[in-house]
Amino acid sequence: MSFRETFLQARKALSARFVAGLATLSFVGAIIQHLQLTIGGDSLFYDAREVWQPLASEVFGGAALYATVWDNKPPLFQVLNLIVAATDAYVSVFLIAIAFANLATAVLIVVLCDREGYARVGRLAALLFLAMCLALPGYQINPRQFANVGILIALIATRPAVAGGAVAVAGLLTQFSVLAIPVVVWRRWRARTTVRSDERWLFRFIATGLAVVAVAYLAVGAVWGTDAMVAGFKDTFFPLSDYMEKKADESLWGDPSMWPQAMLIGLGPVFVPAALAIYGGVLSAASLVRRVLPPETAAPIRTDGHGRGGSHDYAFIRQMGALAVLLSFQSMIRVGSGIYFIAYAPFVAILAAFGALYLVDSSG
Repeated sequence: MSFRETFLQARKALSARFVAGLATLSFVGAIIQHLQLTIGGDSLFYDAREVWQPLASEVFGGAALYATVWDNKPPLFQVLNLIVAATDAYVSVFLIAIAFANLATAVLIVVLCDREGYARVGRLAALLFLAMCLALPGYQINPRQFANVGILIALIATRPAVAGGAVAVAGLLTQFSVLAIPVVVWRRWRARTTVRSDERWLFRFIATGLAVVAVAYLAVGAVWGTDAMVAGFKDTFFPLSDYMEKKADESLWGDPSMWPQAMLIGLGPVFVPAALAIYGGVLSAASLVRRVLPPETAAPIRTDGHGRGGSHDYAFIRQMGALAVLLSFQSMIRVGSGIYFIAYAPFVAILAAFGALYLVDSSG
């Protein structure tokens, strides 16, 4: 099924009224964040205040990106940052862009789940995601909200060029997006027809992704010079060891004793969906032994009669759980930084929706 056909199929789950409700929630979050920054006494996110705004000013003043002004964020986010900075309404424009990104993420959650036959899960997960954005720092200026859109498009797409390009775009916003690649490939493997077609798909997926990344860094070289291109590639995709060393005292391995407490504090505002997500993950793990369970107890979640989902099919839940775990690696590097939760909030929301509806369907 093509990307367009998937969207057309999801129209019933995405009524105009429901999308309007999602848009209202998303923009209310942006308005609240704006009010907190303007009259509530909150400070702008440190990186935006101390790194990205000054960087844009220096670049506009003639400095070469990466070569003379340094940041570890990839080129696509730097371009977005420069575009927003050029408007002279940095905070307002960025918050509007983030509201659209969170809205797009919520819509794509519904489309993804509907494709698997779980439209009810998708609608609930979209609402949970936006609620989590309100509770967590989901409207802080950051590339992760935009990267979520790319990752979800890659998960929905069947064409290798679309999937590879979407992952590359997400990776050019925040490097940690590459952690989603194994699950994108896993979904293709699950839908495979022949080994030969799998090999062609994987080749095109990789080739397209690499081509998009190459174009981005060549564009940096064309605008700011070869030194900027080389420094940019080196400092955005190979700084992980240095970054981990600098953040060692805040990481899981630097001080394991503080990690559970910090995670609980970070997840405190979304305790209920987090608990439901863990329950959904347990159901996923339990489904591995479903062959020894009576069929009527294996998976009572109702599907919507289309897609790959089925009453005894938990592969989709396992994929969402794998994404949540892989993308949570960011939180392990720097414990307690709430913005990292946004990178895997869409998949926590989907697991939470599965957990909630499992309880509803099994009790009914």
